[in-house]
Amino acid sequence: MLLTLPQPPLGRRIFGALILLIAVLAEAQWLGYFRVLQEDNGQVLPALARIAVGGCVLFAPACLLSLFNFRAAVILGALAACLSWPHFGLLAASIPWRDLGWVLKSGGGGWAPAVIAVLGLLPATIWSLSQLHAVVRPQPADTGDRSA
Repeated sequence: MLLTLPQPPLGRRIFGALILLIAVLAEAQWLGYFRVLQEDNGQVLPALARIAVGGCVLFAPACLLSLFNFRAAVILGALAACLSWPHFGLLAASIPWRDLGWVLKSGGGGWAPAVIAVLGLLPATIWSLSQLHAVVRPQPADTGDRSA
């Protein structure tokens, strides 16, 4: 049984929409860049990258839903994050974080889009998972006792 929860204040919903929008844009710019790299080398997109595309696609409706149906947006955002991190986790592990200044100043041989993607996905993941607890936890049962 799905519980009907009151919508959070508009400011909180707009904040969630912006966080999710940043993730969509950050992931999309990396996946577009990565796809072009793969096609230039005559390769197809690896399976984890294709799954990450699915995560990116799910972040978009989650962004819009956060304004109207907060619960659905949070669940969709958490699912999108789970689909995205297998690819972006491996990507994050390969980024030369110790040379981040060089990466951002010079474009770093293609690392700048990867850094933007990981740093855009991180807040959306944290937000979705932190809100997930609030929307799926069991609500106290109404005993029907209205005596004062």
